Amino acid sequence: MWSSNDKGLLAELEIELAAVRLGVPVFRPPEHARCDLAFDVGGRIWRVQCKWGGLSPAKDAIVVHTGAIRLTPGGYVRTTYSDREVDLFGVYCGELDRCFLLPVAVSAGKQLQHLRLQPARNNQRACITLADDFTFEGA
Repeated sequence: MWSSNDKGLLAELEIELAAVRLGVPVFRPPEHARCDLAFDVGGRIWRVQCKWGGLSPAKDAIVVHTGAIRLTPGGYVRTTYSDREVDLFGVYCGELDRCFLLPVAVSAGKQLQHLRLQPARNNQRACITLADDFTFEGA
């Protein structure tokens, strides 16, 4: 079983590889920066926070922890990301071997994000996030 650090590193490498395959120049910020990678697209630098996504128990959604947790002398601190820190979330789902790019606006201030792999069974269209709308290649 992989640790959360192993999953994070693998996600970062897979997202970087997906960008390189598409011809996107990739930069690595210094250690402990709020973003993991930077993409040079359309004359702009996009700050990317990389995350591992796992399948839900029903295998109908990718579950992504978009927040961060760190240990301080006062205990664990949970934080989220804002558009001042990152522009995109890069998500790698190891079980599907697929990468996704989400604008920070979709997940800003959230600890958890679900990317649905199929439409809702009740035909709901509002307030759901379909994974296919955020495929890496179409971003």
